[in-house]
Amino acid sequence: MGLIRTYGNRHGQCNICGEIGELTQDHIPPKGSVRIKQVDMFNLIDLLAVEHPQKKQRGRSSQGGVKYRTICKRCNGRVLGESYDKDFKKFTDQTHKILNSLTLLALPSTLSIAVKPQRVMRAIIGHLCSVGVNRYQKGPHTEEIKSYILDPKLNLPSFINIYYWVYPYKRQILIRDAVLKDLGCEGQAYFWLMKFYPIAFFVVWDNPINYTFPNLQKLSRYRNASIDDVVELPLDLKKLPPECWPEQPTGSSIICYGNGSMGATESAKKRTIF
Repeated sequence: MGLIRTYGNRHGQCNICGEIGELTQDHIPPKGSVRIKQVDMFNLIDLLAVEHPQKKQRGRSSQGGVKYRTICKRCNGRVLGESYDKDFKKFTDQTHKILNSLTLLALPSTLSIAVKPQRVMRAIIGHLCSVGVNRYQKGPHTEEIKSYILDPKLNLPSFINIYYWVYPYKRQILIRDAVLKDLGCEGQAYFWLMKFYPIAFFVVWDNPINYTFPNLQKLSRYRNASIDDVVELPLDLKKLPPECWPEQPTGSSIICYGNGSMGATESAKKRTIF
């Protein structure tokens, strides 16, 4: 599949607001949310390849984590950085501290964290919008997504559901535009995905029939909260999906990816694809 592309022209269309102008680098997840200084980035299909599981793939190194030059200065700084990323980072910092303080012998089933869900949801969707070069268009929902991110008075659109779970693994996954087909269900689930230690976010579009994901916590249950409402968000610590779910197909599922889906692992002199 080759190396992924994260940098387009320095001047172009912003993936969030659609305006034409100078483009800036967006850290995904937001800067400070992860504690890995350098990563090797891979096309997701290469990373998950099963034909040659022992064959080492060549990744593209990136200092300071994964960065895409795809959004304008206003969206990167004033919208995401100043308005939403602080609450996103607070959520991930608290989750990180909880995981680091627990032991397997005293692991509770559930804990909770105080968060502002509307700000966190906007950070998730906004940064996933940054994935992919020249990707302002998001199908029939392009303008609704733009309006939701830029207007703090709006509720989360009804066609989006956001799930989350504790993710205690080093591999990072970023997916924009993928389809999950469960062979036991009608239809398919169109999704975006952001996974990094210590949390994973699974964005599902258009309310697919029979795809309910009952074992995952649902951040979008707070879609009608005000921008600064605070809720106690539950964290399940024992009922976790497998490490490579949902991005890796199983015997009962098929996954189709759009352009730019990627995985990243911490850089090391001796790399292992796992």
